Amino acid sequence: IIKKLFRKNTKEKIKNKIDIPEPNIETKFLIQSEIENQILKKYNINLKIQKKIKFGLFPKPHFQASNSSILRNNNSIADISNLKVFISNNNFFNFNQIEVKDLILKKVNFEITKDDLAFFFNLLKNEPNENEIIIKDSNIFFKENDELLFINKIEKYKFFYDSKNLMNVLTSNNEIFNVPFKLILKNDKFNKKLFVDFKSKKFRLTINNVTNLEEEIKKGILDILLLNKSTSLDYKINKNSLIYSSNDNQNNFEGKIDFKPFYFKADFNYEGLSSKNILND
Repeated sequence: IIKKLFRKNTKEKIKNKIDIPEPNIETKFLIQSEIENQILKKYNINLKIQKKIKFGLFPKPHFQASNSSILRNNNSIADISNLKVFISNNNFFNFNQIEVKDLILKKVNFEITKDDLAFFFNLLKNEPNENEIIIKDSNIFFKENDELLFINKIEKYKFFYDSKNLMNVLTSNNEIFNVPFKLILKNDKFNKKLFVDFKSKKFRLTINNVTNLEEEIKKGILDILLLNKSTSLDYKINKNSLIYSSNDNQNNFEGKIDFKPFYFKADFNYEGLSSKNILND
């Protein structure tokens, strides 16, 4: 209680000392429009703030809104319960010249289809900047033909630019069907490559993938570690099919998957099989 009173009194003293001007209704509307325009230009996110924004000074200067949405192709794909837009420390006194920095979105409900997944991949294509986008305590409702297929629970998504390795990065902690997993996506725009790291401790599964984005036919190498057994395979994927083959000289396999109409073919060649291993695994 003493700590809370101290923090409250300290904040009030600082606020009174700084004498922050409270923007009127017209100014708030202009600020809201400027925030939406900057987020669209900087992050390619079509954000619409439904209710009046509020200004906060702690822990950093920011604007907060209790009800917002994200639009894609003029359709709402996400409802945001709590939005914080952090702004530059240099100009928060001048409400006509604010500069949007980090974004924090809490309790977001995404309702998306396969086509809307482009929203997340487009974030990886943003121009390099020092800011972050964080999504917490949210859900992705994945639908097809108005039917709910699964719910992806988001503990924390984080989008940022790795200035050391010159990559846009997405890190996420998720849960699907009560299975927690971690996903890391890295977009190397200079070398036209996409790196994917997937880990699930519950399934003891690790997947590492590198895809060349420069060519129309996507090529890559997939490394899979399952129950301490590793497998690597090469693949080629286009709009209609997926072709894959293993890198194991002793026990190799290859195959093809056609998407429409669906057709699956696989050839496995083993030098030796143990009946014990087959029955136990």
